[in-house]
Amino acid sequence: MVDGHQIQNSILRNSLVVLIGISFVIYMKSLWEILSGKLDVHKDDIYRISIFFLIVSFLTLPFFSNDFFSLLAYSDAFLLGNKIFSDPNCISDSQYISYVSPLYRTLICKYGPLMILVDAGLMMIAKSNVWTNLLAFKVFYALMAFTYIRISLKIGGNEDNFGSKLLLLTPLWWLQGLGQIHNELIGVCFILAAIYQLQKGRIMLAYVLISLAILWKITFVFCFIIPLLYQIQTSNKVFTKEHILSLTKGILILLFFGLRFYSPLIDDYHEILAPFQGLASERPSSTWTDILAHGMLLFNSSFVDNYSHLIPKIKWVGMLLFVSAGIQYLKNYKSKMSAFLFISLVYCVVFFVYSHRFLPWYLMLFPLFLCHMRRLDWTKWLLLMVFASSFQDIALIADTNFLLGQILMVLSTVLTVLLTIYSLPSRVKYDD
Repeated sequence: MVDGHQIQNSILRNSLVVLIGISFVIYMKSLWEILSGKLDVHKDDIYRISIFFLIVSFLTLPFFSNDFFSLLAYSDAFLLGNKIFSDPNCISDSQYISYVSPLYRTLICKYGPLMILVDAGLMMIAKSNVWTNLLAFKVFYALMAFTYIRISLKIGGNEDNFGSKLLLLTPLWWLQGLGQIHNELIGVCFILAAIYQLQKGRIMLAYVLISLAILWKITFVFCFIIPLLYQIQTSNKVFTKEHILSLTKGILILLFFGLRFYSPLIDDYHEILAPFQGLASERPSSTWTDILAHGMLLFNSSFVDNYSHLIPKIKWVGMLLFVSAGIQYLKNYKSKMSAFLFISLVYCVVFFVYSHRFLPWYLMLFPLFLCHMRRLDWTKWLLLMVFASSFQDIALIADTNFLLGQILMVLSTVLTVLLTIYSLPSRVKYDD
């Protein structure tokens, strides 16, 4: 559907939209009642429900997202010897290019080196058949999803199992991660495992796991500070010798793995910066940066020229938000779970101000932070964001070539962006 292969019968298509929409409303309403304590779910039931979701998602085809086919094409291009991190035409001779949307056929690779190497290995096992590749990917992602389930039950298995409920019942890891083969699932699994190791006091192992997450997808780079924040929080001291020593070791670990995984993929280490330069040059969409720029220049006759000049200025506002969040954190670092509140605020800025685009599966990170905070204001915000943004996918079923699909896509996009400031004054407080 993401590439225009919609359901042709309009009655069937619109009926499916209504059915999925109503079902999603009922599910999200029930989930809020569970997380707010109105409904109780036993830990064993959480596990059974999670396994059911895993099986259903394993059998689901990736019809909302083009990521799987893009991964095939980039991994194939790497196996052909092409420069995927610097050549925008690198997938032009890939046998899978016909499966990739025309929108993404002339872009450099923005996936992490570890992802490309693992996916290339899966392709070598599955050979040249799309279906065997899909099966290989699904098996690998399902194994990681099962790992996610097991760790979630350990991390969130407190008195009322709030953490397990949030991590496993929120429809992100199974619907967007395993179901649509979104690579965020693997990185999230690494980070969740790192947080679990932090709770066990294994700081260096946590840095190893977070380094793997970053090299899986660069979006996770801000998670690198989680071990440091966790140490500060548990010791109630800022930047002791122990913290600096651990951070230094963590940086060395990241550099070691980074050099190892990038070396087969690049000839010049300047190519590492190419994806960042590519992102900086792309026009934002469905973010605060995009909406504010459009709003300010709506009646401007030279829209395109002024738009490109305005985007960097709005991103400077994002930098100020980063600094403000950092100052607030340093003032409140002794508060309970301050580390996870701070990192949640950081990723709100990353996804909705700095990112060139927001997509529903980006929210997959937030349950990892919120399951420790046990803040109902943040939990409600997350569920509203998941609910609103998921209608972008439902709009694809409705077909954005028709009015219903266009209306759903616009409303979902605008509402999702506006919801980033929902109950913001209460959410930024560091109250225990």
